[in-house]
Amino acid sequence: MLAFAAASYAQDVDRPLSAYVTAFGEYTDNIARTFDDEKSALIYGAGVGFDLQTNRRRVRSKLQGDLSYLDSDEDLYESGVLGQVLGNVELSAIPDRLSWLIDGAYGQIPVDERLADTPANRQDFTTIRTGPELTVPLSRRTTLQLGGSYATTNYEIALDDFDRVEGALSLRYRLSPRQTISLTGATTDTRFEREDLFTDYRQDRGFLEWSATGARTTLLVQAGYDVLEEDDQDDNSGSTIYNVRVTRRVGQRGTVVLQVDQQLSDTSSAFARRVEFTGVGGGAVDVSPSAGVFRARSGKLHYRTSARQLQIDVGAMYEEDRYVDDDAFGANDRDLVFSSLAVFKIMSPSVLAGFFGDVTKAEFVQEDFEYTEWDAGLLGAWRILPSLGLQLSAGRSKRSGGLERGGFEENVVRLSLFYATGDAPLSLRDRPGRH
Repeated sequence: MLAFAAASYAQDVDRPLSAYVTAFGEYTDNIARTFDDEKSALIYGAGVGFDLQTNRRRVRSKLQGDLSYLDSDEDLYESGVLGQVLGNVELSAIPDRLSWLIDGAYGQIPVDERLADTPANRQDFTTIRTGPELTVPLSRRTTLQLGGSYATTNYEIALDDFDRVEGALSLRYRLSPRQTISLTGATTDTRFEREDLFTDYRQDRGFLEWSATGARTTLLVQAGYDVLEEDDQDDNSGSTIYNVRVTRRVGQRGTVVLQVDQQLSDTSSAFARRVEFTGVGGGAVDVSPSAGVFRARSGKLHYRTSARQLQIDVGAMYEEDRYVDDDAFGANDRDLVFSSLAVFKIMSPSVLAGFFGDVTKAEFVQEDFEYTEWDAGLLGAWRILPSLGLQLSAGRSKRSGGLERGGFEENVVRLSLFYATGDAPLSLRDRPGRH
């Protein structure tokens, strides 16, 4: 997928639909997540989750979602929807020649990332991209790919809504049945809805890519250059592009992914990359709502195994964001470290127990401000019938940051009744504390 290379995450496998619906009640001792004057509340709601992946001759797709509708016995916040949906679909009019692609994401991001995640500090965020892709064979080993797309990104509160048009051209050469090299050039034109507030820009990039697939290891290497041309600026800005991603199968059911990369990015791209790493579900995604373009440098390490009796998911990520327009957006420059661990054990055919935890540390370098937030908890699930069960979870969250900067402590207990198909009973995304 040429025009969608940065956001595409479908793999060459078919995975049947796994889904669940849940109804839950939750007690929290600090619903507003305040530094002092904590207020307890009962939260209740319903949720739905799904995971579908297909790889057929005319349809390739991956759809993931985890959404909850929440309300409480307090009038502090209005009821609303929380969670994320990610998806991409490739529809082939002529298989391996002409396709139409659709790529989208929905979720919540902070109004102010420096403050704690609460309903008052969230806004809905939606981005959709669609367009054609044409593959022209030039020889037995060489193909030419042409792609174009139109994208729109919308914020519930922020005024940063924009439309984007992209075109891309790629020449690909198959070195062997398992190795491919390609040269890609692409250009995007971004236009903001509020032209009186934000500067439109054009972004041109070119990169060389080499990919290889072995029996257990997949390697992707990209290197190139990115140029940013803002309408009201005489001088252009540029950045080196590099991306090295290694995926290694470990044992029968384990996978390790290591990636280091740098590119020019924005909020919509950062949102998709973050949710792809952490998975759908949970609270607002830790990205800054901003109309600016930033130089994003990151490193990721992720290990996941799903054996018959044991599931382990552990990951760590580092992000460094530096805005090109330092005067307008430099206050959002930040360094972020995120790590997570989840371990679940099937105790018997009907009982499962587990532990989950994550830590986020962010530093806003120009403001000399930082915060650290961690979440941890225990979870148990009892399957009453093959598709029906109960789940009890308890968690604790703590964030530093002080009285005016969102510091808080919170303890939460949640009881859920779920109905599930496929592997959904073990997805265990229905964690407490994400109200």
